[in-house]
Amino acid sequence: PLRGVPTRLGMKKAVVHLGNAWGHFNEGRDEETLWSCYKAFEFLTKLAKVKDPNQQAFGKLLAGIEDEKKRTRLSLLMDYVCRFLALGRHEEGQEKVFLDRRDSEYALILAQASLAYLAKNTSEQCKTPPRDLSQPM
Repeated sequence: PLRGVPTRLGMKKAVVHLGNAWGHFNEGRDEETLWSCYKAFEFLTKLAKVKDPNQQAFGKLLAGIEDEKKRTRLSLLMDYVCRFLALGRHEEGQEKVFLDRRDSEYALILAQASLAYLAKNTSEQCKTPPRDLSQPM
C-alpha cells in the first residue's frame, strides 16, 4: 500500500505513520486512520522547522519547485488536506465530527499521493531519482 513513497531522505518515519494509518483502516478505526495520516505530515513539517502542517511548511518543503504559482497552489492543497486529516483528532471542548470508512479511505489516498509527491520533490532537489516502488528490485 505504500507504493510510490520513497523511504529515504527523512521520509522513513512519515512512511511508518502512513503504514500505521493503513493498519487502522484495515481494523475499521476511521478516526485513528486520519490522525495517523496527519502525524506523517506533522513529522515532515517539523523537519522544515515549522510547528504545524500548514501552507508555510509545505512552501518550505516544496521550495525546489521553481514555478511560484504551482508551488503556492500545491502548498495550499496540502494545507487543506491536513485540515481534513485533523478531523481525526479528539480535542476536549470541540464538537466531534463523525467519520466513516469513506472518509478514512479518501484520507489515505490523499495522504499517500501527497507524501509521494513530497518525497519525489525532495529527491529531485537532491539530484537522486526516486526508485519506482511499483517495480520489483
